[in-house]
Amino acid sequence: GGVIIVPAITSAVPIPQRIVTGTSLVAVLSTAAASTYSFSAGGCVDPTAAAILGGAAMLSAPLGAQLTSRLDCAGLRRVLAYFLLCAAPLVPLKVLVFKMREWKEKEEDTGVGGLSTPSAGADAATDHGSNVKKSATVWASGPSAIADRAGGGDGGGGVKTESGVAAAAAKEEEGAVPFDAKAIAPQLAAIGITAGLASGLLGIGGGTIVTPLLALVSPLPQAAVLGTSLLAMVPPSAVALLQHHRLGNVDPRMGLTLAAGTAIGGLVGSGVAVQAPPGALETMFFFGMLFLSKKTFATIRKMK
Repeated sequence: GGVIIVPAITSAVPIPQRIVTGTSLVAVLSTAAASTYSFSAGGCVDPTAAAILGGAAMLSAPLGAQLTSRLDCAGLRRVLAYFLLCAAPLVPLKVLVFKMREWKEKEEDTGVGGLSTPSAGADAATDHGSNVKKSATVWASGPSAIADRAGGGDGGGGVKTESGVAAAAAKEEEGAVPFDAKAIAPQLAAIGITAGLASGLLGIGGGTIVTPLLALVSPLPQAAVLGTSLLAMVPPSAVALLQHHRLGNVDPRMGLTLAAGTAIGGLVGSGVAVQAPPGALETMFFFGMLFLSKKTFATIRKMK
């Protein structure tokens, strides 16, 4: 969304950076709303986590928007370039955490003598669940559970093919993962505040921050991380957009044009992205952020 739109407009159109920041949020909001629908239809959203993240982000998003009036064009672009550079390794780090978690679970599921028993995973999940509040959501990544959550379960592990999100979630490893978002509310609130500030200041939506950090602090599967992040950033993006509109930082005509294109792309892209091979999205994100950072730094040099 915004991490592509903002550098692209910055390079192609000679307009003030604050206008780019404010106007890009129109497209960010439309993309997030359209993509959230796809993930919600697949049952890949944690409403409680999204509420905590989004609520915190709504508090800081207007502040970020106000800060754009205190930085000149070069300063805003410099902040954006460094942000992209720092964001690049977050997703690969998330993948490493997922791998370490998987190895740990395999070790715990191994019985005496190195033999794995069918009930080992279930027993481990039950033991873990006993330490979690009853309000916790049990995220089951097995095919039948995902199908049921998506409204297409047949009790035999099948997943309806028309739901790309549900199909992607079914690719996650087997097992139940109890998760109570309220138990990590302080961490989620901190992530939300950071993402909201970045959304208002840079016009990027904030999902670039929320997605990897949510994966680091929660046991949610990849599809649920993406869906929850998208839902969480819809309200703060709207608040930041309203603040930028009040500051005169929004070009309505350009915003509507961007929104129309990104809404279509969001609906198509969310279905395709979640079905991508393991590691493909992470690799694209890493090199994409490095490329965009380099390109943004180049535009700063041209201004001198």
